[in-house]
Amino acid sequence: MAHHLKRRLAESVLRSRPDEAARVLQQQSPAVSARALEALRPEQGLGVLRALPRPTAGSVLAVMEEAKARELVQRMPTGAAASLLRRLPVEKGAVLLAALPADRRRGIESLLRQRPRTAGGLANPDVLVLDPGLSAREVLVRFRVELIHATYDIPVVDAEGILVGLLSPRRLTSASKSSPIADLMTQQCDRLPSRLPLSSVATHAAWQIHAALPVVETNGVFIGMLSRAASLSEWTEASSESAERPVSTSQALGDVFGLGVGGIVDALFQPFGREPS
Repeated sequence: MAHHLKRRLAESVLRSRPDEAARVLQQQSPAVSARALEALRPEQGLGVLRALPRPTAGSVLAVMEEAKARELVQRMPTGAAASLLRRLPVEKGAVLLAALPADRRRGIESLLRQRPRTAGGLANPDVLVLDPGLSAREVLVRFRVELIHATYDIPVVDAEGILVGLLSPRRLTSASKSSPIADLMTQQCDRLPSRLPLSSVATHAAWQIHAALPVVETNGVFIGMLSRAASLSEWTEASSESAERPVSTSQALGDVFGLGVGGIVDALFQPFGREPS
């Protein structure tokens, strides 16, 4: 009974405190961590996986059961999925990618074609884009829900995939409903070249006035939007990745539970083949 309670408490850590659980998992081998995540529901495992440093998360994903790994990749944002797939052995990454739905696979593949830690590699392709031939009325009718949640100017892309401007949601809603999008958008807008390296992306002067910027290829083809928060997060992780220091299990969970840390961790890892200390 006592062991059962410890196990339930340990699983509670994984479910409700993914950051603390991730710090514990960093002390285990990828195989042990993979078994622990496989025991959780996908949404819970994803929370812990995303809290891990990406090199560690990639190592764990690489040794997970294929079906479990595929489900986690399917649930990830496109940018996060591409980032982790880059860290997998080529064969494993190809298998996971091939098993995804076509539209999901195309979005990830578009990022995998970009260089790592560049604007193109960090861009989010899963954003609303508008056709310049639409009227304000048509946009409001078709994309009302998406517009409610829009937090930055919306890219306007022509039939060839070229970025032709950005449209402010505020200007859209205040304009005459018969106005074409081409007349409402801002054509001369800041944009990030896809090959711009992370160091230049994170310090780009345009962040002083924009929360997100469009990323384009040299021919103007739109790749996706990149937020200031995402670029700074990536820059922070890149800067600290080589300087990471191990954190003890006691330190990781000491603030969460005032007693029984050893028992909790034992209950968590014994069923998965805990690494000997």
